[in-house]
Amino acid sequence: MAILKSVHRGRGGDTVLVRNIIFVIFGLVNIIYAVEPRKPFTIPLAVLAYSPAQDTMTEKVCVWFDKANESWEVTAKEQRHILAKDMQTEEEIYRKPPGRDFRLNSIDAQLINRVCKTLAKTLDIFENDLKNNHWDKCLFLDSYLSSFFRGFYHLLTVAKNSPRALPEITCPPDSLYDRSPESPKSDVRIAQWRASGDHVTKLRIAARELIFQIKEWQKKELDNPNRDTGNDQSGNFAAAYEFFIRLYFNLPPKGGDR
Repeated sequence: MAILKSVHRGRGGDTVLVRNIIFVIFGLVNIIYAVEPRKPFTIPLAVLAYSPAQDTMTEKVCVWFDKANESWEVTAKEQRHILAKDMQTEEEIYRKPPGRDFRLNSIDAQLINRVCKTLAKTLDIFENDLKNNHWDKCLFLDSYLSSFFRGFYHLLTVAKNSPRALPEITCPPDSLYDRSPESPKSDVRIAQWRASGDHVTKLRIAARELIFQIKEWQKKELDNPNRDTGNDQSGNFAAAYEFFIRLYFNLPPKGGDR
């Protein structure tokens, strides 16, 4: 693995009538949902941003943690660690050797491990909020968590240079969420949860299972210095992750309808 380091200075009538009534009702429902209160809180989740390939630029994923002065850029060929301190920007570039597609190198594993730690912490908060009916916090979290899911899918597929690193359904389309914490899509989604105590219970169980599988993946692969890089240990995590996301977005279970 090649490592480069640099320092930069600086910074019909009836039919129509019925249809119109439906539209009006739907519009009123959206307005009602939109005024549901949100309760802001500190979210320990890493921030992920995906940039697709265009022109001469390769696709990449940028990662930020709670420290605003630290970020990572991940592509299929390299990882770039950027740290701003003392009015300087320090960069370390880790080049991936050729022929290592579908595998995580040590830098990939360390970074994804850190990201997974923030996801586990956030899921723990989320499950507790479901348990205590803290819907205002769930509403506030929704846009951040939904954006994370999309970014995490791309982080894994870029790091492994494989579109099959995670099930495609774990990359939620824009139609399912907005990046605004005030989005009515959040209200509609969470209102569906609240209409079914059984669904909320399943979602809580799925969150706990996903936390468990994150820790197992960390222990076996991501945080294991003696891991076999040719042995992918993410299968159980991926299954738990897909199951959770299907419940979260009120999607049918794998293999059929509810």
